[in-house]
Amino acid sequence: ENDAADLQKAKEQNQRLDEEILALRNRVRSLDSEKKVLGEMVERLKGEVCESQENKQLGNHSPGKTVGGEQREQILKMSQEKNEMFESEWSKEREREKQLASGLDTAEKALKVESESHGLIARFNFLSCHLGKIYQET
Repeated sequence: ENDAADLQKAKEQNQRLDEEILALRNRVRSLDSEKKVLGEMVERLKGEVCESQENKQLGNHSPGKTVGGEQREQILKMSQEKNEMFESEWSKEREREKQLASGLDTAEKALKVESESHGLIARFNFLSCHLGKIYQET
């Protein structure tokens, strides 16, 4: 009875871990997509900043373009900072996923051992019963 309850609890824990791992994988996919978009934006803005600086060096700029270049540089800086934040969060999510996978593996091994021990206990009880009958007959 108690063993069956423990086995059920372990199965429920295993199910919760599976669900949590799935949610984390979805979150990582989402972060990967956001990282890609931000990376593309950063590259585009870098190109615009380089172009603006080239124009500035060539003397082909007006005061309006200078402000635009400064704004682009600020946007680029903010985008890079946001990208770094996403990278950090993405890393943390990956680490958490690894920990959960390790926990799930441990739980699965524990379930297997527990299941095997239930089988051994049942076999022991069966053999004990038969041994008792054999001794009673002699």
